[in-house]
Amino acid sequence: MNDVGVDRHSEDRLTKRSKVIGLAIAAVPLAGFSVLALGEALTLEAGWWGHLLQAGAVVLLVVLAWRHPGVGGATLIILGAGFSVVMLIGTGESALTRLAVIALLFAPLMVSGAFFMLADRYVAGRRPRTS
Repeated sequence: MNDVGVDRHSEDRLTKRSKVIGLAIAAVPLAGFSVLALGEALTLEAGWWGHLLQAGAVVLLVVLAWRHPGVGGATLIILGAGFSVVMLIGTGESALTRLAVIALLFAPLMVSGAFFMLADRYVAGRRPRTS
């Protein structure tokens, strides 16, 4: 048993489960950015590569979160919140469009980050304590 009150086997399952859920949720904005990039590329719009870079950034962040759940999860939360604020105050889109973008692209990043941080909490119970 650890300080969370679960045995090590259950802890490993909870860690992996939290990571898998975080990964699945992060797939939503990844798919969104990929579809936007594909749509813009097919219509020969110039900005398609921007959405492709955003999709690549999501992949890199999820890899970071998988390997280091605490750091990666916090990064996903901070970036998701930051981009949400920018979307709320810095674009000329309608309010409904801005909320839809936040709900589909940035809120899932924050929720995914929370699951990775939850996985880090289970891992933290196994780390040796430093005094």
